[in-house]
Amino acid sequence: MLSGVLWGTHGGQICPLTDSQSGEIGEAAPLDRLGDSQAARFVIHFRQTTKDIFSHMQRPDGLPDYTDPPLVEVVLGLQFDQIKGLKSVHYGPIHQTFVANYPILEEKPTLAPAFEVPNVFGEPRPLTIQHRPFELPRLWMLSQDESRLIQFQGDRFIMNWRKRNGDHQYPRYEAIREEFRGAFAAMSKSLEALELAAVVPNQVEVTYVNIISLPDEEDVLCNPERAISILNEDEWNDPDKQKEDTSFSIRDGLSWGNGTWAGRMTVQAQPVQGPKGERAIQLSIMVRGKPLERNLESAMEFMDWARKKIVNRFTSVTTDRMHKIWGRKI
Repeated sequence: MLSGVLWGTHGGQICPLTDSQSGEIGEAAPLDRLGDSQAARFVIHFRQTTKDIFSHMQRPDGLPDYTDPPLVEVVLGLQFDQIKGLKSVHYGPIHQTFVANYPILEEKPTLAPAFEVPNVFGEPRPLTIQHRPFELPRLWMLSQDESRLIQFQGDRFIMNWRKRNGDHQYPRYEAIREEFRGAFAAMSKSLEALELAAVVPNQVEVTYVNIISLPDEEDVLCNPERAISILNEDEWNDPDKQKEDTSFSIRDGLSWGNGTWAGRMTVQAQPVQGPKGERAIQLSIMVRGKPLERNLESAMEFMDWARKKIVNRFTSVTTDRMHKIWGRKI
């Protein structure tokens, strides 16, 4: 554990969690009593201590689990109504909130707003609204090793975990989720200090990106059915064929238990080069939709629900052979 005070969330508050010398839980301090430096301190220290702090968080019962999944990126994102009054001068203080943990700053083009809507005329697709050309850029704030990324623009807050090399271990969804929540709280505190309106979520996105290759130098693009179970249904045995690569996209509308529209799952596969230069398949699974209520708690509940959908779909779309290689435990 780090020395001094560690800041985290407890009972909906940002508070000191432990004293490294006494090991006792500190007294909770409401968010509005914390200074900007304290809210930032939570984000600064959190990534280094997630294993200790959130070891008590439980994975949902029965959810498939893998010792060594082929996961290379996890994306958690909120889209919200455009922040009124946001200007370029505000970007400096917002970056300052995260600079100790995310020192690398880049500017990227803005993402257009996207809303998942029910299938219309047989064409399920997100409704996109194009940005005006003079809108502010999207900030990329990266950790020193570039494995962590926070993206911010006038209507988006996104956190990415990225596997940058073979030594990076997947920290698990629970840890990334809580880091996202803490970073969002710090961002909200920064907006409040700048006298900007609080954000109101309108869409939530969870994406898992996997890079899949076969063992023993087998070519997964020529033998995709050995990794992707849904391709086993292809019984075309033409002797003249020679498979070159594989790509596909599957979209499924999702509903809540009462049958009301929730959002959409998109599964995409495409050929890529693997980390060792081998031919591989990039399998991306995204769930995006509207939270039941337009607040942070409901958005986090949507994320948890989407994560379960994604993990179960990943398990259904990949083969038992690969599950053994990835060390499936459940």
